[in-house]
Amino acid sequence: MSKRTSDIGLATLMLFAGLALSACGGGGSSSSGSSGGDDGTLKPGLYNAKIEYTGDLPTQEGLTSYLSPTGKFAIVYGELGVSIGELSFDGTDISGTSNDYRLTDPADESKNPKPPEPRGFLEFKGLQGIEEGSLAGTVNSQTSATFTASDATGKVYARVSLKRVESVGDLGLSLERVSGVFTQVDPPNVALRVDDSGSMFAQYPKNIGCGLNGTLSVPDSSINIFEITYTMESCENENHEGAYSGVGFLVPAGNQSKTLIFTAHNGKVGMQFEGTE
Repeated sequence: MSKRTSDIGLATLMLFAGLALSACGGGGSSSSGSSGGDDGTLKPGLYNAKIEYTGDLPTQEGLTSYLSPTGKFAIVYGELGVSIGELSFDGTDISGTSNDYRLTDPADESKNPKPPEPRGFLEFKGLQGIEEGSLAGTVNSQTSATFTASDATGKVYARVSLKRVESVGDLGLSLERVSGVFTQVDPPNVALRVDDSGSMFAQYPKNIGCGLNGTLSVPDSSINIFEITYTMESCENENHEGAYSGVGFLVPAGNQSKTLIFTAHNGKVGMQFEGTE
């Protein structure tokens, strides 16, 4: 988990998502797979995350977290950072790994006292030498869990608590529902096209230059979580190129509009997208 990333607007995002989805009355397509949790493991969906650090850094609360039925997850620190990883379950025991990505350089924040205008890419990986965190913890119930994040020496640097947001996570999802053209109006201004087979395409503006091609899949139609895999090619910044994977969810809104939100990474940089149809 990232240790210095500021928390901006996260509680607002969760409130917006919760109100929007609750207004739709939950529901959705019928389940075509296991919704998870029946064997005592953590039920997939959207979660509120609380992170307590072992140093003198302040606790972060109200963070948005997505957990896929396959165990892939992300924790989002507003526009300033993400943690992306995978959880495994053995009864109520949790294990896994996470990778952290930052908008500003964690080694020297004086270089960027005020973060630059977000472009959806999180350029810096790792924090104080932590390239990948090891996770270990316990499922408290099908809707809550706690785990620690440790560095390569086994030193714990964060404790994470997850609490599921029921009205959000239980909204059904399908490829037909998630299809559309989703425009991200904040820089970079880009339109992502998703068809009803799950194919994805976007062309980024010249100053970024990337072409995005990939696939969106719905692991469980009873859960409002999708997974994505895609490649970025012909980018101005070569670190942006390569194969990405991640998770996201859909936020329906009024007048038939909807918002697609996802977080992904390619092992070098993290990436965020939020676009509205």
